[in-house]
Amino acid sequence: MKKRLLFYCQHILGIGHLIRSMEIVKGLTPEFQVCFINGGEAIADFPIPPGVEMVHLPALKTDDEFSDLHLPPGFDSLEAVFAARLETMMAVLNRFQPDVLMVELFPFGRRRFSPDCCP
Repeated sequence: MKKRLLFYCQHILGIGHLIRSMEIVKGLTPEFQVCFINGGEAIADFPIPPGVEMVHLPALKTDDEFSDLHLPPGFDSLEAVFAARLETMMAVLNRFQPDVLMVELFPFGRRRFSPDCCP
């Protein structure tokens, strides 16, 4: 039985981090059952390796200067977005019961996403 890996990726401008993260996941799928949590915008027709479960959080993105986070539709505050994201992530964590948790970039970057990574 494969070990379970939960992978969190937050891309906020472009899809470079998403592409790199998915390449890592692709390399891990022979040994792990993977659930991938995507904190950025869902990309139509983005290739997901077979057997990988993809979970999309309410998407946060930024402007070209990385100065402001843009709220997804239906939210009126950043706090509400982070609360909804945390609720989803905790549900996935409890359901999936991972053996390994991988967080892309944090804590070396994306410190604005501390509410996601350090609830």
